[in-house]
Amino acid sequence: MGESKRRKKLDPSYGKPINAFLKQREIHKISYYVIVERPDSIDYEIPKNLTLGYIDIIYDLPKSIIQVYDPLLWNLMSIKAGEYSNIEFNLIFDDYASKEYENIFNQKWKIIVIFLFSKSNLIFDKINSLTRSFLIYSDNKEIQSKIKKSENLSNKYFGDLNTFYGKITNFSLKELNVSHTKFMSHQKDRKEKVKEILKDLDLVGEPGFLPCRSNIANIKQFIGIDCADLIEHIEIPFSGRVDSLIKTSLALNKLSEWIKTHEFLDLEKTLVNLPENTLIFIYPYFNPKYKKIVETYIQDFKCDEKKKLQKFKSFRFLEQEIDNYTYKAESTTLDDTVGHTLSIKQAYLRYLDFVGYLHSTFNSSSYIRTPSRGATLNSFLSRLSPEQYKKSNSNLSTSKNINEIGKAISINCPKQYLDFIGSDIHCIFSISDLPLEWMLIDGVPLSFLCDHCRIPETGPTSILAQYNLNSNKIFKINKNLLSKTLVICGALNGDPILEKFKIQFNSIYI
Repeated sequence: MGESKRRKKLDPSYGKPINAFLKQREIHKISYYVIVERPDSIDYEIPKNLTLGYIDIIYDLPKSIIQVYDPLLWNLMSIKAGEYSNIEFNLIFDDYASKEYENIFNQKWKIIVIFLFSKSNLIFDKINSLTRSFLIYSDNKEIQSKIKKSENLSNKYFGDLNTFYGKITNFSLKELNVSHTKFMSHQKDRKEKVKEILKDLDLVGEPGFLPCRSNIANIKQFIGIDCADLIEHIEIPFSGRVDSLIKTSLALNKLSEWIKTHEFLDLEKTLVNLPENTLIFIYPYFNPKYKKIVETYIQDFKCDEKKKLQKFKSFRFLEQEIDNYTYKAESTTLDDTVGHTLSIKQAYLRYLDFVGYLHSTFNSSSYIRTPSRGATLNSFLSRLSPEQYKKSNSNLSTSKNINEIGKAISINCPKQYLDFIGSDIHCIFSISDLPLEWMLIDGVPLSFLCDHCRIPETGPTSILAQYNLNSNKIFKINKNLLSKTLVICGALNGDPILEKFKIQFNSIYI
């Protein structure tokens, strides 16, 4: 298909300049606040309310009231402004001072959405007295009852996604001064074009594998949340999970490239540097410290038998199969001990997928989570201890350890993911306790292949804290910076690092 035809398909207003909304882009964002009770410990446990089913809703929420009407326009505006288009998600504990809630609820956004899971009367009264535009949700029956009895809150409550879409659409059209007739016509025209886009992307459906959901959700952010009915849920065999994650990642990258090369952005005349393909890469590792989480759940499980207790603890290092993400224990008869352990692990992985999606929304990045690892890597990572470094008599010994650890991390990752990173990815934001910067791809450590930033997987709450910090910062690198940068490669002849360096050097300066 010709590039001009593709662009016309992507945008009904192709060829027209971006309108005056660009100047007010920020205030049109929708901000989401999740208010929960502060947990007793946030060391290694997942925040309790983020293990509930409602977090699935986050994948289907729009980022802006402009996006509700015209998804492509919103994303084009983000590129034109040189700013991120991440979802504004905020986790708030219910023990903040009264003044802090006033500052939180009176932000600049046109509308905020509150997920209330705390029974605090102080917070409820604060929300009930708000005079600004907002919507509210809770799955707690007691809170729901109070909301429905409130004259101010009852018409702002939504109990499901359909109700939310209806309320947020009505609000958006009113703010943008767009009639329902015009919106329906625009929506119908857009959906017809989306069908062709999905066909070009070779995307026939959404695989029933949770990590794929991040990639599909980011595609919907481009084409419209209301186009979900055009992407059917499809079941895939366990053996197809790795391939489906690669396929959805490639589809998102392809669509992202189409958007970024949109003609009326006139990027040659701006200072905007187009971001390269970024990958959100999560490599779960149940390290020995994870024992603390398991022991906490043992108390809930009321495991009294010593033999069963030891069995329970041993499963903390249970790993997923590299080629299909299933647990080895699933091939045997599952007793309640194993089943409970797996439910803990699945809740943890589901949380990682959720946090991974939040990070992927910054630049509509593709997302990959590897099968979880544990016991297989423990012996390698013991070499990272300070005691082990003291035993190393030379840099050669340290280098050998690093190389072997990097090789072990690579072997425990599906080869398709390594090939994808080696050929399609320029920037990686990873979440893992493993030193992924040492992971070998064709003999070259990841840190020599692309820009790589890693935040620790432990503890879970800090990952969200990092997300909120990043949401308030814009990182920009001048495109002329490379011409002023001296890069020295000290690898010897025949070293894969040197060969990769030569290729990258030539690709930059030819």
